[in-house]
Order: sequence, then C-alpha cells, then structure tokens
Amino acid sequence: MKHLISISLFLILSFQLNAQIFDTYDENIIKSQVLQLLDKYEHLADFTEDGINISEDYINSFEGIFVDHTNATIYNDLQSKGNYISPMEYLQIAEEYFPHGLETDIDSLTIRFLQAKLIEDDDYSIELIAHKYVVGITNENKIHRKKIVAYFNIHFKYSDEEFDNFLIASITNEETLLKRKSDKQMRGFHVGVNLMPGISRLSLSEDIEGYKKNTDFPLSSSAGLSIHYFLNCNLGVSVGANYSVYNTQNNSEYNNEQNDNLERTDRDGDNYYLYVDSKINEQGEFIFLDIPLNFTYRHSLADKTSFYASLGFITSLVQSAEFTVTGDASQSGYYPEYQLLIDDADLYQFGSVQYDDTYPVSINDLQFMASVSAGVSFPVRTAGYFNLGIGYQQNITDLGYNTAAYRDDYISINGMPENSWLQFLYLSISYTHKIFEFPK
Repeated sequence: MKHLISISLFLILSFQLNAQIFDTYDENIIKSQVLQLLDKYEHLADFTEDGINISEDYINSFEGIFVDHTNATIYNDLQSKGNYISPMEYLQIAEEYFPHGLETDIDSLTIRFLQAKLIEDDDYSIELIAHKYVVGITNENKIHRKKIVAYFNIHFKYSDEEFDNFLIASITNEETLLKRKSDKQMRGFHVGVNLMPGISRLSLSEDIEGYKKNTDFPLSSSAGLSIHYFLNCNLGVSVGANYSVYNTQNNSEYNNEQNDNLERTDRDGDNYYLYVDSKINEQGEFIFLDIPLNFTYRHSLADKTSFYASLGFITSLVQSAEFTVTGDASQSGYYPEYQLLIDDADLYQFGSVQYDDTYPVSINDLQFMASVSAGVSFPVRTAGYFNLGIGYQQNITDLGYNTAAYRDDYISINGMPENSWLQFLYLSISYTHKIFEFPK
C-alpha cells in the first residue's frame, strides 16, 4: 500500500527548501502539491488496476502528469541499458514487455527536498530525491527488478499567490547526475606537478660466452610540470616537460686467457688473439629532458576516488651521458704468425689498467620512449587531484650506444650491440589542479 499522502505532514515538518524564494507557508503548500503528484505518478506508473492486464485509462493518464511529453525525460529502469527516454517511449516499453503491468514504489521515508528555483516569469521548479523501485514480470515470464536513487524535477506555476500546474519534467538516476557532475568538475585544463622516483637499467643484446654481467637497479628519478585537458571525467590528454636522471649499474667479469675467441687486427694490419682479464664496475648516468605526451583514461570508484590508466609517448633530448668506472683489467695480444705474446705495449693498448674515472658515452641525441602507468586519483578540495600510481617506460627506438667509451667496456669485448635501450620502473606521484574550462 502506498503512503505518500499519509506522511506528508512528517515531510513538511522535517525538510526545508534550500532556496529562500518562498516563505514557510508557501513551502508547505509546494511540498504538499508535490507529494500528491508523486502519489499520482506512483499509482499510474503501475499501468494496471488489477495486476493482470494493462489499463488503458492509466496509459492515457500517464503522459498527463508530465510537462510537454516531447521534452520530458525518464530514466529507463525497465531495461538493462538504462538510457533516457520520453514518457511515450516508457509507455511503449511497459506495454510491449510487461503485459501484466508493473509495481512501482517510491520510498516515502527517503524523500528529501532540495531547492526551489525560478525558471522565468511565473514558472518555477523544485527537485527532490527518493528511492524508486520497479518490479514486473516480462513477456518471457522473467522477473525484472530495479532500484535507483531518483532525482525528480518538478515544474509548477505561481501567480497571484496561487500554485498550480505541478508536472514532472524529468526523473533522473543519481548515478547519471554524479557522472555529469564529475564530467563538469574534470572537463577543462589542469596544470600538474609530478615526481617519479624509481629504478632503471641499461639493457643490451646478448653477451659472448664467458662474459659475466650482473645488472643492479640504482635509484633514478624524473620530475617536471604538465598541462592536461580532460574532455570529460574519463578521457584526457596531457603534455609536459620532465628533467630525468636515469642511473644504471653493470658489474662485469671476463677472462679468456685460455680461449682464442677474440680475433682482432692491430694498427699495423697484423692479426692477433685478444686476451682479457677484467673486473669492472660501471655506473651510468643519463640525463634527459623528456617531453611526454600522455593519453589518460579515468574510471570512478567509491568515495570520489578514481582509477586511472595512461599510455604515453616521450621525446627525449639528451643532456649528458657518462659512465663512472672502477675496477681493473689487463689486455694482452697473442700473434700466432710470430708465436709472440705482448702484454705491455701502450701503443697497442696492451697492459693493465686500474679504473677510477668518468667517461662520456656516445648515444643518439634524440631518444623516443613509450610509457604505461596506472594508479588511483584522490580529489583534494574543489579543483585539485592527488594521483598515486606505478609506471614503466623504455626506448622504442635504439639508444644508439655504438661506440666504446673506454678500453674495456662492453663494446670493446662483445662488439657493437644489436640493440640497446633504457628501462625505467617508477612510482608516479603527482598533483593536478583545474585552472580553466571552455564555456559550453
């Protein structure tokens, strides 16, 4: 049984209109009229008098409780797609799919009035929130149930101290309103500051047999500024500028004194076998000015928190690249034609070297990288968002490490690598703030 009218006094005493357009006496009249309209809607939206057959009288009366039915909209809680339709379309769906009618209920205890607004001249509107339930048996004998938090927008006229013509303008699902609000909050330009601490490494193609290389993951970091444009609460694009320091560390050992696997030709054109005994620690530092272009997708979670995922393409301008090398190595050459072993000749770079120095590294001046990241976004105050996630990036073109930086480096022993690239795994910390929105 329906109880909208019976509790109207309770609602009038319990709720106050937010806007002070009307005095208390008028507010009570408005609320009473609205409750009567909701009771009528609740009654007619069943579309049946006996729960067995659709009532033509109910159908004919249903459109009459809405404003111009071509402009009025109802959330489609009769189908899973949940779109917005006109009262006529709502009627057609009910007739086609629910031959025995529906059971529509508005939970009177959840009704909350929001505010009255002047539309123009003597036209006004008021909004209220209530839980709305609909149950019905489809023409396939399946039970359909739907519960929504509904926003009812009611239009009415006020002239010569008289209220009349209370009609429903729209019935909206709260989820849709929240998304629209979120869209409005996100849509527009945002500026951001970001910090990305992480670990990185220099990756090279396969090593020759016997060349032992252990790769550590030293701390690296990237920080910078960005500007974002969000089309809505889900989709955004951004461009930025980051100052990035990618640190790498490789520890290598190699000894081939009993192996004639490194055949070389000296400056005089004579062939010899290079013997190497080395133990090297190589710390790389690559400083880039990164210009990232990111495409971001956001999805709302509970309590206004959002999940985000981002795909980026990065153009990097190399500022510097160097290896700091420690360790020792010896090289000697065996000339089979002369059966001669030379282990100390500076002219031919034979001899022992103790390393404790820094060497510039030759790589391509322009680098191209790709990145992926994901995390959560938390609203901060009105227009700010704190974002926390993880990300990964690496070269999509070759680093261009093709020239030996010092006598005993990777290229000297293994030859020029087929591929070389930087990899960076990081924690993404950023704050963005909305600054501007184009008027619609």
